[in-house]
Order: sequence, then structure tokens, then C-alpha cells
Amino acid sequence: MTRVIRCALVLLLIVAGGVAGTASPSWARCYSSTCTGQDPVVQGCGADASTIDTIWVGYQVNLRYSDACHAAWAQAKGTASSRYAASIEGYASRTSTTPLVIHHTGTPSPEGSYSLMIGYTYWVQACQIYLASGWSTQGCTGRH
Repeated sequence: MTRVIRCALVLLLIVAGGVAGTASPSWARCYSSTCTGQDPVVQGCGADASTIDTIWVGYQVNLRYSDACHAAWAQAKGTASSRYAASIEGYASRTSTTPLVIHHTGTPSPEGSYSLMIGYTYWVQACQIYLASGWSTQGCTGRH
């Protein structure tokens, strides 16, 4: 009986180890610079995403980051309005004045609209933007 229990425990540990092994970055379809311009949901990057910074000016803009994909994107949450959105901007350095890459979200929504990604080789920030006579920035998160 003891031998049967030991065999069952070994088998259980092997199966559990296999299940835990599936939660690795292998499900991510891009990494770092190959994620730039890609959809975070389609590429599997939303699975381990976290919010690393947030700004509020009438609606919420989150700077989202995926460790498995080593990429970031903007998320706009709040009441929908076609005059508002968010952007993610990628800079060569923390002090650069002109972004090298910019992607916009859709209008804010309660569940959150999101932008395409930028690889985390850039310094990135998420910004709240407003459509007047072209898009203008209302405020941005810090650069990360």
C-alpha cells in the first residue's frame, strides 16, 4: 500500500510540474522589439500584464507592461467619447523630447481600450490625448 501511495505522489508531482511548466513565456508570440506595432491580446502579452503607472484627467490611462513579452502599451478606461484617447510613446532616452514611436488607443471604455505595443527597449510613457484641431496631450505618466 505504501508503495502505491508513493507512486501516486510521484505521478502527481510530475503532472503538477508539467502544468506549472505551461505558465512560461512560451505562450507569448513576440518579445521586446518584435512586439512593437503588435496587438497585445493577439500576441498573448495580456496574460501576465500589470499596470506600472497611471494618470487621471477625467478618465484613466494605464501604462501596461508584460514581463513575458518585455513590451508595454497604453490602456484608456472611462466613459466613451470620440474626442479622447490615450497614446503610448517610445523614446530613445529618458530625456529625449521627440518620441520615435507612437500608438493610439481607441476611445476610453469601461473595460478599457488599448494601443498597439512598444518593445521595452524604448523609454515608454502613456499619455492622455484630446482631439481639438489635431491630437493634443493633456498629461502623461512617468517614463519607464
